[in-house]
Amino acid sequence: MARRFDGTAPAHVRTALHLLRELDDQLHHGGFSRRDRFELVRLLTAARRQLRLAMVALERESSRAWRWAVMTWVALVIWPTRALILIFSAAWAAVRMTMRLLRWARVMWP
Repeated sequence: MARRFDGTAPAHVRTALHLLRELDDQLHHGGFSRRDRFELVRLLTAARRQLRLAMVALERESSRAWRWAVMTWVALVIWPTRALILIFSAAWAAVRMTMRLLRWARVMWP
């Protein structure tokens, strides 16, 4: 049974890229025939490309999750706060208008 690694998916991808780099170094120093070396380099290049694409996709997902968290925060905190400010400012305007009407009524009818 394969050993299960703990950590995040981007960390796994970075580790795999590091291992591919080490394998590439060993390939250049090893005693392979020209044809075998060409095939291995081609496979390593394709694997590295696939891992980089996976890493980009994972980073996009994390930024998408961050964007979702920010939008949720805006929906849950900012919009209700703006609504409360609107209600309080409308109430304050109503109180000021009532005070002006009372002052006007007192001046008009002594």
